[in-house]
Amino acid sequence: MKQASASVALEALNGTALAPPPDMRPAWLNYKVLVAGEPVGTCGLLFREDGGVEIGYRIAPEHRRRGYASAALARLIGRAFEDLGVGAVEAEVAQDNVPSRALLGRLGFIDTGGRRERWSARRQAYIDYVLYRIVRS
Repeated sequence: MKQASASVALEALNGTALAPPPDMRPAWLNYKVLVAGEPVGTCGLLFREDGGVEIGYRIAPEHRRRGYASAALARLIGRAFEDLGVGAVEAEVAQDNVPSRALLGRLGFIDTGGRRERWSARRQAYIDYVLYRIVRS
């Protein structure tokens, strides 16, 4: 995994690495996840109207289980806390997405106990989601 971490880079998709001002929220700050200069996925921070910040990510299926998501999210969380002054980051994950839930746990996110059902456009069905949170130390 150390090798994956060294080779993963983030490139801003919307031309900025600045948090959107409150009057422009909700808004995403999106990044391409690059490995050796080649895109393998995306990740980003959603700045919500309520002031909360949520992380999102997707690695292409053929590039999963190589440590790329872990490395990319560690960088993105660091950027959120250190560069953008965010106090906490949340993640909402499908309850049955065991690999993603494990990834968040390895990164220091805590299962808040929050649960909700909502529509999944990708699955075309209502599914259960679990809320995770990490707080800047």
